Amino acid sequence: MPPEESGELNFQRVMEFGADRLAGPVIGFLLTELFSQQNDNSSMITQAIEEICARLTKIIDNAFLREYIADTNSIASILFSYAQTRDESLLDDLFVRASDTVHHLRPFDTIESITTCNYVCTLHLTITRALAENNSGYNEVIRTLGRDYAAWSESKVQRIIDLTNESVEEPVFFDNTMMPRYPGIGYSITEQSSSSNNCNIVFFTYFINRWGVPETRDYQRIVQTEPISVPKSLFTESRATGIPQEITQEGRRDPIIIAAINSLNERAMQEKAAFLEERMVTANRIRDDILRACETWRNL
Repeated sequence: MPPEESGELNFQRVMEFGADRLAGPVIGFLLTELFSQQNDNSSMITQAIEEICARLTKIIDNAFLREYIADTNSIASILFSYAQTRDESLLDDLFVRASDTVHHLRPFDTIESITTCNYVCTLHLTITRALAENNSGYNEVIRTLGRDYAAWSESKVQRIIDLTNESVEEPVFFDNTMMPRYPGIGYSITEQSSSSNNCNIVFFTYFINRWGVPETRDYQRIVQTEPISVPKSLFTESRATGIPQEITQEGRRDPIIIAAINSLNERAMQEKAAFLEERMVTANRIRDDILRACETWRNL
């Protein structure tokens, strides 16, 4: 089961393992900590990346998952088998596969690739620590790997923050001198009653959520005002029906209209900031967990 919305991500738990346990023997902790909450160890890393994307409200890069995650899942699955059997013959092949996977993932520059690479770095260091428990020659190997992985992760971790910040564009501001009316930005007018001299107007605009599904309301997130009662005299009317159509030049200068547009633009900024802040909480937690693990890796 995925963690609760405010709970710990599987990724965080693995990075905590990398920070707390890799400085000493690991085999005793593999089953109880690294794998204990996994229902399906054959898709351990897929689950972790899916959790991260769900918490970030990000559509998953399925092409990346299909192309590159299969190998990483198999590393975790075989490591789980080692933890159960203590079959040391599994470790040499795991060491090579994990090393190759880390180097294969490094050139990519996405949330999925950076977090996956950090996950595999933790597994590779775990494998190396397990080898060192039986062959002291691997102690120098894990020290070298630890420094290398710490340096790389520290150089990339800011990208998690940058990519998250870039995932939400600034709102499209409504301009009362232009009075635009096209999909996503403009205003709608409704009559209060045929006998009323007033009508209701709602202004709306949007900001783009780059991690949403294109051509959906999740991607183009609409922000709008509450209905505002304004005189019909501020609008042109349809000759056929008498229904208000467009704001007149005089209407564009009306204090009520100007105040409504200013309120819309301010609300759009607030909603964009609140939407992004929810993502940044998760991104900051991921960054901090990686940096904490790096402190351990650098001193293995």
